Amino acid sequence: MLTTHTAVAQTNLNDNGAGYEISYTGAYEDYLIPADAETGILSFFLQGADGGSRNSCTSNGKGGQGAEVETFFRVGTGDGDLQPG
Repeated sequence: MLTTHTAVAQTNLNDNGAGYEISYTGAYEDYLIPADAETGILSFFLQGADGGSRNSCTSNGKGGQGAEVETFFRVGTGDGDLQPG
């Protein structure tokens, strides 16, 4: 059986202290922490979309405001760390 695979290059991050805004595309995205990364922490701030609104003949309503989550991961070579390179 012959199968076709697509090779996808990883997008490199850098540790210059700048933030990255990554918009939702519906597809998996892979990012590479540089092997020489000097930062010890990688933080993520995630924002969910709001719940829209409901308009009908009998009632109107507004959906939720969407969730926000912030989390931090250590970068390094120890247990539980995100591995650079």
